[in-house]
Amino acid sequence: TVTSPLLRSCGPFLLALLCVAGLGAVTFGLLVEFLPGSLRFVGPAVLISLVVTALLLTFNEKLVVAGMGLKPVLSEKDSPHLWQAVERARGTRARPRIYLMHESGQNAFAFGLFRGAVAATSGLMKNLDDDELAAVMAHEVGHLRNRDILVSMFRTGTVMKCAMLGWPGKQTSES
Repeated sequence: TVTSPLLRSCGPFLLALLCVAGLGAVTFGLLVEFLPGSLRFVGPAVLISLVVTALLLTFNEKLVVAGMGLKPVLSEKDSPHLWQAVERARGTRARPRIYLMHESGQNAFAFGLFRGAVAATSGLMKNLDDDELAAVMAHEVGHLRNRDILVSMFRTGTVMKCAMLGWPGKQTSES
């Protein structure tokens, strides 16, 4: 187990950054070797993917809240069952923002960067007792603690870069 706070917060970020840089270098090398005509698309593709990644990093939480129709749980009065579960799960970590999704399905998820947020559906809360809900929220808080959302966003950005670089290459090779 990694005990250093610096490694816990920066380690996954640096690993993801290294993977993205390595994949970018390999992709660029392959383009130069096999599809030299596609190089004119590299600059715009990288620029677009960087802008989209920056927007996702900046507005991640707002996009998820608006897109999923989440309602904030601002105090224990709003949803005592969920509030107490998150309080039990967070330990000494700052309390993440808490959201409720009015849906019958059973689901919970973590999202957002830095402080982060957790959400649960009303269906999940209806079907779990206090200990079960606290365990689910501990799992979600673990995603925040390990910066899994940041790593996932870098992974998505890498796929987007590969897709954008692959499409012009395919167009160029068919011309």
